[in-house]
Formats: sequence, structure tokens, C-alpha cells
Amino acid sequence: MQVAQAPPLPPASDPILADLNRQLANAKQAVDAVRSGEQDGVMDPISWQLTSMPLSVGILVFGLIVMALMTYLIMKGKRPMAVLRSFCVPLIIVASLVLVIAGYGEQQIAPVMGLMGTIAGYLLGKSDNDPPTPVPQPAPPPSE
Repeated sequence: MQVAQAPPLPPASDPILADLNRQLANAKQAVDAVRSGEQDGVMDPISWQLTSMPLSVGILVFGLIVMALMTYLIMKGKRPMAVLRSFCVPLIIVASLVLVIAGYGEQQIAPVMGLMGTIAGYLLGKSDNDPPTPVPQPAPPPSE
């Protein structure tokens, strides 16, 4: 949408009028920046809501589906540690994507990424102390 450009204001001899002209020029620049959708390299809130919110919601729904599947498998009798190991990496990826899409900066995300990496390393590197289940041996055939 093109807006007609106003002709530049003539220089004012009065200092108060010159100050008002400067404020008007600054306000016009701010309005033009908002209309373009970007201000100081940051998207305006409306554009962010239209693009990032559906992505964030979709990723969170995927995370909830993964959590529900984990719960189902644990209730069916699967070992919780095995289920947790299988699903921890996708959950960490989901959490990371939500943080990135939500618009957090590098300095805000770095400690959280470190914590998630530590949790993943702990879960994936931890050994199971459960003894292996013995496999039943078939009975020897009766001798005649």
C-alpha cells in the first residue's frame, strides 16, 4: 500500500516550530517503520502472531502427543526408563523449537539448551541395573 509523500516542511525560524517539525519527522519515520512490518530489525507483534503462533501451537501439540504415547506405553507395562530414553530426544527437540520460535534470544536460550543437553546425556548414558530376564529353557525330551 503506497502512501502519498508529503512535501518537506520549510525550515522554521522559530525554535519551537523547528522542534515540532523534528518531532513530526521522527513520528513519520516510526509510522513508516510500523507499516513496513519491521522496526529496528524486529517483527511487529501482529506479524509475529500470524507466523509464529501457529508454529508454536503445532509443535506443542506434537509434544503433547509424544507425552501421551509415553504415558500409554508405561501403563501397558513397558519399562519406564526404556520409554524415557526413547522419547527424551524428541521432547528435547520440541522444547528447543518452541523456545526458538517463541522468539527468545541466544543469551536466553543458551543456559536452557545446556540444561536440556545435560538431561539428554544423563538419560542416554545411564546404564540399566536391571538384570536381564532369563529366557526359559525348553525341557529336555523324555528318554525312553
